[in-house]
Amino acid sequence: MKSVLLLWDEINSKFAIKAAPKGDRNAYAVSFTRNREGGSLRAKMFISHIGWTPVRRERLEATWDPREKMLEAVVPRKFVSSNSNRETKQ
Repeated sequence: MKSVLLLWDEINSKFAIKAAPKGDRNAYAVSFTRNREGGSLRAKMFISHIGWTPVRRERLEATWDPREKMLEAVVPRKFVSSNSNRETKQ
């Protein structure tokens, strides 16, 4: 997997990281460590979109859905602002 889609369910305060098909223009590139034991992605636009506002690093419980090739987690509502409370740039 070289890229992923970031999905947001505002109603349930859930996000998902899903394997993206090759060439998907909405996908984020994944960078892996040399030994491939870990990876990272830069998702500042996504974080801004959901209104993520923790003051320090947070650990979230996540579940893997092998059928969908998707990792899902619930974001505590105290860390995100609703769409109605955020400014929208046009």
